[in-house]
Amino acid sequence: MKLNNKLEKHLLKEGDLLFAAKGLNNFAAVYHSGIGNAVASSSFIIIKVREEEKQNIQPDYLAWFITHNKQIKIMHEQQLGTTIPSISMKQLGELEIDIPSIAIQKKIIAIHQLREKEKKLTARVEEWKDKQVQILLSTATKK
Repeated sequence: MKLNNKLEKHLLKEGDLLFAAKGLNNFAAVYHSGIGNAVASSSFIIIKVREEEKQNIQPDYLAWFITHNKQIKIMHEQQLGTTIPSISMKQLGELEIDIPSIAIQKKIIAIHQLREKEKKLTARVEEWKDKQVQILLSTATKK
């Protein structure tokens, strides 16, 4: 599908971060162009790493840092009780970001990804155990 210039300027670019600014679960995620063309909804703040900073910061590290940052959690907690809490671009812009070396960023990303994989595998094992117990209990009732 061919897009006109008006639509094309809204397309996400490789490495853009999407920050879920509204709601109870604020997180950041990196857009990868391999999933196809995408445009962010108004619920997201798009964060772009400046060209001159790309050699200093990995988008995946930045997403991890924002998602797990205590300042974001405090901003969120200050709004509890409102209908739909949201974090503004101004608040996000005031966030102080710790930027270690690229090597350390890559290690943090790798450890985080391994931990997420471990959590998924653990959940699958628990599901299998639940099914096994249900099968054993079902067969016990038939005796």
